[in-house]
Amino acid sequence: NQTYFNSLIVKLLFICIKFTLIDFIESRRVFVQSKGSSQVRDSVHSTPEHGPLISS
Repeated sequence: NQTYFNSLIVKLLFICIKFTLIDFIESRRVFVQSKGSSQVRDSVHSTPEHGPLISS
């Protein structure tokens, strides 16, 4: 009966880790998306200054 109890704990731990990982990945994805959109805005603002540099 002890092994069954141990496997139950392992399963619970695995589920907890899985959910925290999913939560972490989701929050990371949202963070990257918001960061990426702000970077796009910055690049759009800075295009006029960098335009001549790139063309020359």
